[in-house]
Amino acid sequence: MSSEGILDSVPDSWGRKFEGDGAAVTNSHVAPTTIHFTTKAYFFLIMLAAQPQRTIAINSDRRTIDVAPAGSIEIVPEHSELFSQWRHPKHSMLIALTERRLHRLTHHEWGENIPEFHLPRLGVVDKKALALASEIRNELLTASLFHEESIESLLTLFGIHVLRTYSYFGANQPQKTKITGGLTPTTRKRIVEYIHAHLSEKLTIDRLAGVAQLSPSHFTRAFRQSLGQSPHEFVLTARLQTAKGMILTSGASLKEISRINGFSSNSHMTTLMKKKWGHNPTQIRYSNYDTAYIDEHVRQPPDSFRLK
Repeated sequence: MSSEGILDSVPDSWGRKFEGDGAAVTNSHVAPTTIHFTTKAYFFLIMLAAQPQRTIAINSDRRTIDVAPAGSIEIVPEHSELFSQWRHPKHSMLIALTERRLHRLTHHEWGENIPEFHLPRLGVVDKKALALASEIRNELLTASLFHEESIESLLTLFGIHVLRTYSYFGANQPQKTKITGGLTPTTRKRIVEYIHAHLSEKLTIDRLAGVAQLSPSHFTRAFRQSLGQSPHEFVLTARLQTAKGMILTSGASLKEISRINGFSSNSHMTTLMKKKWGHNPTQIRYSNYDTAYIDEHVRQPPDSFRLK
């Protein structure tokens, strides 16, 4: 995780936080209060519940007061002076993306620097931003299933969405590459092999898109069209299937198997296996599972972990 302290101005008592590579999120449920600070990144605030009599001012003494409905979005540029006040409990998701992170996205998508954002008026509802923020919140709050790369991938999709929707550049510029279908057979093979060769590592959309030599948004669409799953879903399935194969065919410890296949812990792997198959790893190892069936994408475990 990053140590940039992007959300240092947000008290830890307000809710669970995650900070990654040039990005941070927090799910907040806060009593009425007033805040006044300078942002360390671009702040995107999505209301999860309606906020009556919300007050906000950005780089100005002029304060706007209005109702912020559930699903409304507020954007505060990096290094901005923010004043905000609420007179009722506030439930929201705050997503922060640094200029460096946004620059990387705009370079991949359009080959340009960060454009200027046009800030929506107070109360504008963004259903797609709400949907993405809700997915991030679910990952953040489901501790047993918490996985850094899932949040990182969702943050990439969120960043692309706000750039396209609220920047002058995203609204007016064509994509640098037009893709009308899925991945080519060669690219598909390269990506699948890359995923299986790097299961123990963090596999984000940015990283996989780089291997495919596509922008993150193009890669995500093409991947789903070719393989019928999102990249994150495919990676998770590959990890589970490969780990299951190792459990059935090797004497490696469950802790080692979980590490080799990129799970944050043995308990993380156990929770996901129970969710998918209704059995924990120990039950799978000592059951009468049919080991003849192996998914077409599953690779055999390393030689050092096979029974001799």
